[in-house]
Amino acid sequence: MVSDKFLPHPGGTAVVMANWCLRWPHDRVRVVTHRPPGWQDFRSPLTIRRVGQWPRLRALSQWMGLWLHGFQQCHSWKPDVLHLGQITGTSYFAPLTGLPYVVNLHGEELVIGARSRLYRWVLRHAAGVTVNSSFTRGLLPGFGYDGPVLQVEPAVDSEFFVPGDK
Repeated sequence: MVSDKFLPHPGGTAVVMANWCLRWPHDRVRVVTHRPPGWQDFRSPLTIRRVGQWPRLRALSQWMGLWLHGFQQCHSWKPDVLHLGQITGTSYFAPLTGLPYVVNLHGEELVIGARSRLYRWVLRHAAGVTVNSSFTRGLLPGFGYDGPVLQVEPAVDSEFFVPGDK
């Protein structure tokens, strides 16, 4: 898994990425992600490679670190499949690995990157994609993607979140 959002990064995407990884056999998962605040205190049964960044070049150094470490992990570990948490930034190295890969997509990324040749290139070589909505699924033909799609809509754990008495 290569993702710029992974626990303890705040937000739903980080939680979704972590939950997916925790459902897979832990000894078969490696995560490459950045170092959000509090990362030193985060404990996980997964192997997580945290990538630093240079303050003046924050975004560029973060993406470069994810690309370099992600590519290095693919080369040394040789996973069966590479899972990319986002298409923005983190996925651009994936077609160069020679590995099958899956990209997690949100509609906002595709709307903002509607003219992106890099997005089209990444999607053209993807073995599959996951999308968060039918809206996102509907954008895929505009990028020339017609491969496998798994739609995983956001949900609430109804056993944990139970309405209280009024």
